[in-house]
Amino acid sequence: MKKIISVIILVLMIKFVEAKEARDIYYNASSSVVTVRIYNDNNKIISTGSGFYVRPRLIATNFHVIKNILKNNQRGDIKFVDNNNSYNLEVVIYDKKSDLALLRVDKRAQTLDFADCSKQYIGDTIYSIGSPKYIESTFAQGNISNIIHYKDGMTAIQFTAPISSGNSGGPLLNSDGEVVGVSTAAIKSGKNDIVQNINFAIAIKHLKELINRYETEEPLSQYKRLDKSGNLSASYALGMEAILSGNCKNAISYLSKSAKGGYVKAQSKLATMIYSGKCYKQDINKAQQIFQQISKQADKCSLDFLQSNYMVANIEFYDKSSINKALSLYESIASYQHKCRYSHKELEIISYAAYMSGYIFEHKFNYINRAKNRYKLSAKLGYKKARIKLGLKKNETFN
Repeated sequence: MKKIISVIILVLMIKFVEAKEARDIYYNASSSVVTVRIYNDNNKIISTGSGFYVRPRLIATNFHVIKNILKNNQRGDIKFVDNNNSYNLEVVIYDKKSDLALLRVDKRAQTLDFADCSKQYIGDTIYSIGSPKYIESTFAQGNISNIIHYKDGMTAIQFTAPISSGNSGGPLLNSDGEVVGVSTAAIKSGKNDIVQNINFAIAIKHLKELINRYETEEPLSQYKRLDKSGNLSASYALGMEAILSGNCKNAISYLSKSAKGGYVKAQSKLATMIYSGKCYKQDINKAQQIFQQISKQADKCSLDFLQSNYMVANIEFYDKSSINKALSLYESIASYQHKCRYSHKELEIISYAAYMSGYIFEHKFNYINRAKNRYKLSAKLGYKKARIKLGLKKNETFN
């Protein structure tokens, strides 16, 4: 009887340790896993997938998750589970055959370790993390049920951890928390048959190959390759490179191609060039029209919206002496401080607009109290010129 009790206790202890290990695997990996979101022209989310950090600013996912960005010039971003912060993504390389893609984002995060390709076996315990059906950071446990080697050189891992639409692009982890594959597909039940837990991941070796291609390829070669496939952000990057090298012809060609496809950064850069007369004959009215068009199309909480309106306000103030129109636009931008969640860049523009409102109130209308309130807002948001205007020292605050 004592032996039986000892065995039961040992089994319970083993299960407790296994549960603790699974929990640790989740918490160690979850901060590296993101939701990938794709938007339509009306800025509505039309599809989601998953992804995970493989380098500090590089995320792996499935090609089919982001293909509409390349095919239909749609926008995408990534979102972390532990907060509401989102970051625009850029597709830097992809491979249709392996259904893999790498995304670059302006946000660093902890990366996941990769498993040894040769040390996965049928029966091994695995874990999936992803965002199925918009349910973020879902964690599931299962086993490797098959390792399939295809004639074309591709290797897929069949596993039993349940996944659904939205899991695509998420990591498949072993019992050490290392990535063994990228979750890709699940076979669904049909009308006449029931399918359970037949799910597939692309083996980690193919992701390693794609990362190696990306890291050994020269940046310009990457952009030229992506430009040929219709990647608008690559065309924009080539245009910016041409500007730096002084090649106006190529700059206009690449930026125009990107702008015509609807890439807002390219549209804004072209408008700025037309306004300044760089590579173009200066045309202030045309530049203003482009900025106004951008502001109409852009999301009201986006950097593009604030930047384009700020440029229109500057044109009205500096070039057309339309003080009332300029003030109205500056005031409108300043009012957005509480309407959205903003990063440093957006708040910087709001601080500039608030300062300009203060300047107009003070010097054009002699409204001193209104001017002071706008200077305070600008200073609160970090604009040094406003702090100087208020006579504040380096670390001094104001009432």
